[in-house]
Amino acid sequence: MKSAGLLDDFLNVLLFVPFGFGLAGELSARGTRRVASLLSCLVAGALVSYGVEFLQNFIPSRDAGWHDVMTNSTGSVVGFVFFAFTGERVLRYLHGMEAAISDFVTFRRAVWIGSLYFGAWLLFSVPLQQHARIANWDPNALLTVGNFAAGKQDTAWKGQVSRLELWDRSTPNDLAEEITSGKLANQPLANLIGSYDFSAALPLKDGTGHLPDLTWNIAAIAAKTAPGTFDGQAWLISAAPAPLLAKRFAETNQFSLHLVCTPDSINEPSGRILTISRGPASVNLDVKQEGRDLVFWFRNRLAIRRSTLAWNVSDVFEPRLARNILISFDGDRLSLFVDGRRESNAYLIGPAAVLAHFFRSIKTSELEAYNYVYYALIFFLGGIIVGIAVRNPGPGRYWNILSLGVAFLIPSGLLEAVLMHAADRPLSYASIALGVCLTAGGALWINADV
Repeated sequence: MKSAGLLDDFLNVLLFVPFGFGLAGELSARGTRRVASLLSCLVAGALVSYGVEFLQNFIPSRDAGWHDVMTNSTGSVVGFVFFAFTGERVLRYLHGMEAAISDFVTFRRAVWIGSLYFGAWLLFSVPLQQHARIANWDPNALLTVGNFAAGKQDTAWKGQVSRLELWDRSTPNDLAEEITSGKLANQPLANLIGSYDFSAALPLKDGTGHLPDLTWNIAAIAAKTAPGTFDGQAWLISAAPAPLLAKRFAETNQFSLHLVCTPDSINEPSGRILTISRGPASVNLDVKQEGRDLVFWFRNRLAIRRSTLAWNVSDVFEPRLARNILISFDGDRLSLFVDGRRESNAYLIGPAAVLAHFFRSIKTSELEAYNYVYYALIFFLGGIIVGIAVRNPGPGRYWNILSLGVAFLIPSGLLEAVLMHAADRPLSYASIALGVCLTAGGALWINADV
C-alpha cells in the first residue's frame, strides 16, 4: 500500500491543475458545455493518472496506488474550476505578458538573458553537488563482517562469506559485470585498497596491506569456527580502526565494494553482512540482508541517519545460494551488480536531491524524479527563452542556425562539465541528452500556438 502525507497529496493535486486548466480551455474554445467539460476533465485526469500508476508497476523503485489516481483526478477538476472562474482573465493576462516579453526579448537580448540564466544555474549547482559528497565519516570506525562493531546477536547475520574487496574508485559497468560473473576472480585490479580471502587462516590479512587484520570478536570461537562461516553467535572485526577507508572515499567521492556471500536463510530477522562502524549509533557504511532483499546505506550529508535514504533492492538473496555482489558509487550514482548483471534500479545523489532536501524529507524511491524536476527547472525554462528568441531572429540564416545549436548544446554540456568536476564523477551522455531535449521541449512549447 502506498503511503502518502498531506504534502504528497497537495503536490499530487497541484501536479494535475495545469492539465485540467488547459483541457478546460481547449474544450471551451470548441464550445463544449461546462458540465461536459467537467466530466471530461475528471475522466481524462483519472485515465492519465491511472496510466502513469500502471507503468510504475514495472519500475522497481516506484510504488503504484489508487490514492494517487484520486488526488491527481481531484487536481484535474480543480484546474477546471480554476478555468471556469478565472480562465479568460488569466489567459488574457498571460497572452499580454507573453507579447510584451516577445517584443522586449530581441535576439541580442535573448543571448544575454539566456547566458545570465544558465550561468546562474551553473554557479548554483556547484555548492549543491559538493553538499552531496561523501562526508562526516568516523575515522575510528572498524571494518566488521557479520554485524556492527559493537552489535548484539539480534543484529548478527547467518551465512558464509568467501571474498571481500574494496576500491576507492567506482567500477565501470562492463568490468563490474565481469567481476560479479567470476571471470576476474583473484586478478589484481587498479585502486584496490582492501582484499580479504575468507578461506585463509586467522587472522585474516588484507591482501593489499592497507587495512588491518580481521579476527573474531569472541576469542573462544576462533579455534572451532571457519573464518567465513557466521552462525549469528560471533562476527569478524578489524583489530584496529580503518581510517584509510574514510580518508580515501572522501577524497575520491567514489568507492566500490565486492562481496561474495551465501545466506543460510531468508526467514531470519534482518542481519548485517558488512559494516564500517564503531557501534549502532556510529555507522559509515551498512550492507544488510532483510529476507530476500539487500539494503545498503552509506553516510553523507543527506543521509545522516540510517533510516534516511537506505537503498532497498528486492529479491537479491536465496537461501544457501551464493551471490556475487558489487556495489559501485561514481560520485552521484550507486549501481548494483549481482552475478554478472546490473540491477535495473539506481540510486542517484546529486544537486537535485540536495535542493529537494531543503523543502521536504527526501525519499530513496524519488531520487530519480528529483533529478528530472531539477533539469526541467533549468532547461525547460531556458528553452522558453530560446523559443522566444527564435521569434526575433538575428542578422543571418546561418548565424541563427549556429546560435540555436549553441543554445541547445552548450548549456547542457557546461552543466555536465561542472557537475563532473564537483562530484569527481565520469561523463554522463544521458544527462547532456536530457538537457538538450528539455531545452528543445521548452522552445517548442512556447511556440506551440504561434
